[in-house]
Amino acid sequence: MTPLGVMRAVAAYKGAREALRRMPARLKAGAGHLVVYAPDLVCREARRRLLPVEKVHDEGSRYEWQAVIKHQLPAVVHDAAGELVRRYEVLREARGSKRTYKDEAVLLGVWREILG
Repeated sequence: MTPLGVMRAVAAYKGAREALRRMPARLKAGAGHLVVYAPDLVCREARRRLLPVEKVHDEGSRYEWQAVIKHQLPAVVHDAAGELVRRYEVLREARGSKRTYKDEAVLLGVWREILG
């Protein structure tokens, strides 16, 4: 681990969380509660889609971390959130879930299935 890698990771996390915070409230309703109850899941998925995690501590990396985090990560966060919410909707429907989103959001098995 390097200080630069930690700084990159923190910047990516903050950028992803900020993108989620800026999502319109209407996208966080219904199955979109996934964004409210599991924001770290969405942020993790988006960061893994865009950023070369294996190079986060590579001080010689020429990857434009700050520019990508600032200009590309927000769109990837929104895409990842939309896809995970769609998977969540399919999962709930397939399981015939009658639980509220708040009750279901604490079930680890739900998140394993969504990411699977």
